[in-house]
Amino acid sequence: MPWCPKCKSEYEKGVLACVTCKEDLVDDLKDYVTYVTLAKLEPSIVKGLLEYLKYSGIEEYQINEGEEVTEVLVNEKHLRKASKHLNVYIYNLQKETMEQEETYENESTDSQEQSNNSPDVYSNMSKLKETRSSAYTFLGLGIAIVLLNALEMTRLTNVLPGILEGILLMSSFILIGIGVTTLKKIPSLESEVNIISNSLEEMVNWYESKNNLNDFYKNKNIDIAKYDEGALYFVALEIIKAELTEQFKEQEEAFISHAADEIYAKIQ
Repeated sequence: MPWCPKCKSEYEKGVLACVTCKEDLVDDLKDYVTYVTLAKLEPSIVKGLLEYLKYSGIEEYQINEGEEVTEVLVNEKHLRKASKHLNVYIYNLQKETMEQEETYENESTDSQEQSNNSPDVYSNMSKLKETRSSAYTFLGLGIAIVLLNALEMTRLTNVLPGILEGILLMSSFILIGIGVTTLKKIPSLESEVNIISNSLEEMVNWYESKNNLNDFYKNKNIDIAKYDEGALYFVALEIIKAELTEQFKEQEEAFISHAADEIYAKIQ
C-alpha cells in the first residue's frame, strides 16, 4: 500500500499523490527520509556543528545556505538526538568565546604593562634626533653671540652698551657649554639605538628565514574564522613569542615582545 511521506497517510493502490500534501506517494516509509529543520545559524558556525553531529553519529543532514543564515536539516528520526547535540555544541561554543574574551582582556593588560617597559627603538631614535638638533642649536646660538661680541669689541658695530656685551658674552659661554654637554650624550644614545635595532633586526630576520609569513595561519594550523581580530592577534603573538624565546633564550622578554609585534605587522 502506498504512503504519503509527509503526513504518513495510507492510500489505496493506484493513487499516486497525497490529496492533502500533494506529495508523491512511496511504497514503504522505511526507505524514505524526511528532513526537518534543526536550526538556522550563522554560516561561520555551521561547519563546526556538522562535524560535531557527524562525530556524534548523525550523518543524515542537509543544509540550505542563505545570505545571512544557513538552515540545517536532519533526518526526522534523529531530530531529538540532534537537538541535544546542538545544545551541547552551542553551550561549548559560548563557553569557548567567553574564555577567549577573558584571555584577551588578561593578555591586553599584560601587554600594556610590558609595553611600558619595552625598548622603544622609535622613541630612542626620536630622542637622538632631538638631542642632536638641540646641541647644534645651542652651539650655533653661542657662537653667533661670540661673533657679535667680537664685532662689538673691534668696533665694527656699535649697537650694544658695554654691560649688555658682558651679559651676552656670558650667555654665549653658557649656551656653548650646554651644546657641548648635549653633544656628549649623542654617542650613548646612538649606541642604545644601534643595540636595540640590531637585536630586533636579528630576531625578525631569523623568524622570516624559518617561516613563510604569507601562509602563517595555515602553517600554524590557526583557524582564523574562530577568532575576532583582537583574539587572533594574541593567538599569533603567543606563537611567535614562544618560537623567538626558544631560539633567543638570553634575550629579554621586552625585546622578544617588540620583535613579535614587528613580525606580526608583516603577517598582515
